[in-house]
Amino acid sequence: IEIEQIIEQLLAALPMPPMIDLEEGTFGFFKGTNATKSWWKINSGKYSTDNYNQVVEFNGMTKLPDSWWNDFGPTPSADKAGLPGICKEIIGTDGLAYSPNIDKDADVWLFNDQLCRSIWLSFDEEVSIKGIKTYKFTPSPKVFSMKNPDNYCYCPTVRECAIADLENDVWDMSNCPECIDGLLSLQGCQGAPVIMSTPHYLDADPSLIEAIDGINPIKELHGTYLNLEPMTGMPLQAHKRIQISVPVYPTEYFDCMKKANPNGTVFPLVWVDEGADIDDDNIKKAKGLLVTPFLAVDIGSGMIIGVGGILLIGVILHSIFGK
Repeated sequence: IEIEQIIEQLLAALPMPPMIDLEEGTFGFFKGTNATKSWWKINSGKYSTDNYNQVVEFNGMTKLPDSWWNDFGPTPSADKAGLPGICKEIIGTDGLAYSPNIDKDADVWLFNDQLCRSIWLSFDEEVSIKGIKTYKFTPSPKVFSMKNPDNYCYCPTVRECAIADLENDVWDMSNCPECIDGLLSLQGCQGAPVIMSTPHYLDADPSLIEAIDGINPIKELHGTYLNLEPMTGMPLQAHKRIQISVPVYPTEYFDCMKKANPNGTVFPLVWVDEGADIDDDNIKKAKGLLVTPFLAVDIGSGMIIGVGGILLIGVILHSIFGK
């Protein structure tokens, strides 16, 4: 018996409640997270460090299931040619490590199983973490924007509502009320009407902010980011901030909901900050590997240059006055 089969048998024997069982009247977005049975196949970087820690398979799949997202091309011509878009692609790492020599001009990708998709982060600024230089990467508004054609396939009703503008080879999305900037419907992959977004609808459609009292998006508090040490690709700080919302419609069963918006309101339930910051002990170890050797080289080089300069001056003076 292979080790994978043994592990699978052990996991199957554990008394873990299902994450979703709507027939039994239960649903929990983070239910079972501490013991979730999922398989990740990761590239070790043995043959190419550029592929280090890249996700190769998730739960035995090289692409996400058909039930999660639509096959929908970013343009009418692409869709007609059978190009399905990127929504089912598994791209990037799990966010725990990246290949060495990070390029600030290149986006970094990660696959997040809670969002059921891959996202990219772009360079924002250089940040010093207790003396160690890092590159801060954040997702731009384009990542969750429905103005980005690559995101059309994340809209659950896009196949029914999008109209092809064949002359300009673009999709007219004006009749797609469910394709809203900043929102990601997880009905397909979670089996329940859960909508994910950034906390307080940061960078989302302004109508979402205006619909709920108390919503106040602040980038420093509500934005996701990775601070990567550029030589090693190691994250020294990482914060994934997401919000869980549900669609709310008028109903006669509850007085407070009788006057709800007939077209529905996206109502926020909770937002979470899953973060990790390097501690003092590990920052000392990191400095010992990343900062101290280069300081020693710089100091040694300076001393050698200084001694060489003194010797050169001595030779010149000796040649002038020794005649």
